Amino acid sequence: MKKLREERAGLIAQMREIVDQAKENKDKKMTEDQDQQWQRMNADVDDLLKQIERGEKQEKLDKEMAAKEAENIENKAKPDPVKEYEERFLGYMRTGNPEGLKEARAVDGQSVGTDADGGYTVPTTWSDQIVTATLEFGGIASVANILTTPGGGNMKFPTANDTDNRSVILAEEAEASLDKVTFAQKDLDSYLLNTKVIPISMQLIQDSNYDITNYIIGLMAIRDARALNYYATVGTGSAQHNGVVTASTLGEAAAAEAITRDDLVNLLHSVDPTYRKNGHFMFNDTTLLAIKKLDIGTNDGRPLWQPGMAFGEPDRLEGKPYVINQDMADIGASEKSVLFGDFKTFTIRMVKGYSIFRFQEKYMNTMQIALMGWSRSDSELMDAGTHPIKHILHDAS
Repeated sequence: MKKLREERAGLIAQMREIVDQAKENKDKKMTEDQDQQWQRMNADVDDLLKQIERGEKQEKLDKEMAAKEAENIENKAKPDPVKEYEERFLGYMRTGNPEGLKEARAVDGQSVGTDADGGYTVPTTWSDQIVTATLEFGGIASVANILTTPGGGNMKFPTANDTDNRSVILAEEAEASLDKVTFAQKDLDSYLLNTKVIPISMQLIQDSNYDITNYIIGLMAIRDARALNYYATVGTGSAQHNGVVTASTLGEAAAAEAITRDDLVNLLHSVDPTYRKNGHFMFNDTTLLAIKKLDIGTNDGRPLWQPGMAFGEPDRLEGKPYVINQDMADIGASEKSVLFGDFKTFTIRMVKGYSIFRFQEKYMNTMQIALMGWSRSDSELMDAGTHPIKHILHDAS
């Protein structure tokens, strides 16, 4: 990984040279050749980052697999009711016969659920994998506070803003004044996310040589993750999640079609130092491309964007890490293109458990069965009035 990081750093330095050379051009802009060369290098930089991330993830997976293999050897002689349930669940997915599934549920103590035409709870290990994939897929879930609850009833979170008050010096034998704390509350519901109906051919379902487990997990997880990221980012808060963009407050007003370093610095410092300490920027990849072309300014041509050089170290902006979230708006008139703040103050509630329905008869004329998955979640910024996450808002014109 070190060699790839060094190669990436070298390309970034060459990109900076092209930007600096462009400043010496008559119109202070890149020529067509310079722009094409910069774009090619930028693509290579992104590709190297993907290679680094894949390599680091593979190293992590190798360690996990080694640990799992050691655990399997240790537990090989022990009966595994969870594994038995998974195998019978696959049998149900292939045949639609719920009897073996009911027996397996009796083994591991889970409830039976509905009949063969209804839904069954996904095996625990599958459900965990789907939730993990959901969190890894979406930008917002990677930095938010994740709250998993066993049920989906409305939850109320008390909030209080006491930041304007401090202790006072009290004279001897003087009576202390009364200053009550005013409480408010935030609600977290559990909105139903549905994957829609996913037809799957009978040949695929019945082929025991195919890894149907990961196929089903992938189908459900990606659809669920896309929905969760979208609603947790831009949800209106009316009969749906309150998205982080919707819940954020104004930190900086910017030009309609551009962004500058001053905009980013002003946004950063609009957030209280308490929340800046663990703060992240958030924007989409198109905005990142524009930011990569900015320099520090005031006779300092160094790039504003700072690539991570050490293992596991993130790329940074103004010394702060950033998150790419493709559901954020592009730079444009009346859009909120950049967020900054402590995203641990933004809570995503996920109701434990994931369910799949199997449609056995409806699509048989095309030799298919169909699956439909669902989960429940909500999101809210726990803002007591101190505004821990703020946004850049571009002018209307």
